[in-house]
Amino acid sequence: LDDGAEAFNPSWVRLTEKALHTNLQVVGGIGAGKTSGVVFPLADQLLRKHASDAERRPFLLVLDVKGGVYETIAEIATAAGRADDLVQLTPGGTMTCNLLADDAPAQQAARLLEALTLADDGQAHPFYAASQEAFVRAALGVLALGRGRGEYHIGDLQRFIADVEWRDRLVAEVASERHAVWPGCLDYFQRTVRQMDERDLQGILLGLTNQLGLWTTGAFGETF
Repeated sequence: LDDGAEAFNPSWVRLTEKALHTNLQVVGGIGAGKTSGVVFPLADQLLRKHASDAERRPFLLVLDVKGGVYETIAEIATAAGRADDLVQLTPGGTMTCNLLADDAPAQQAARLLEALTLADDGQAHPFYAASQEAFVRAALGVLALGRGRGEYHIGDLQRFIADVEWRDRLVAEVASERHAVWPGCLDYFQRTVRQMDERDLQGILLGLTNQLGLWTTGAFGETF
């Protein structure tokens, strides 16, 4: 519609609950009401549904990228009697989140590198992108064997990358226990890394260090 024009025979758009579990695209210019006219009403209806039934009431994951959305969602949840269900995860806040708590090392590495590449505008060279994923996959494998799955976080990965002595010591400790699980991660550091060109290795490590820097320093480091 043109700005200021009215729709002919306007009617409500009804979405099934199943539709809300898939992708929904809302198109409109800045200030057209995408958030206030769609996101907030949907959140209000969902949070009120079965609000008093702990087993059936739905939950929402809201990404407040621009800021200002959480406050309104909090008001909606409070009005629906669900203030106690609110959990706010923000850098420097009271809640923490281990982004490496689930999945096997290979899946963790793929997802982590994909997120870092997107944050870096996808500028990584294909060679270094593949090499970084191989390094991170092997590093997470060693951390899983040495620390236990779910017992390490991004800060440990950053230390594994930057602290050569700590890395070599952890690899040696894990190798001495002769683990049969993920043997490729040990082989990677005992053979592949030692045979790698020093300039290529430093390029891989420097790129990973720079990419992980945001997540391991300041308020982000305290939270993730």
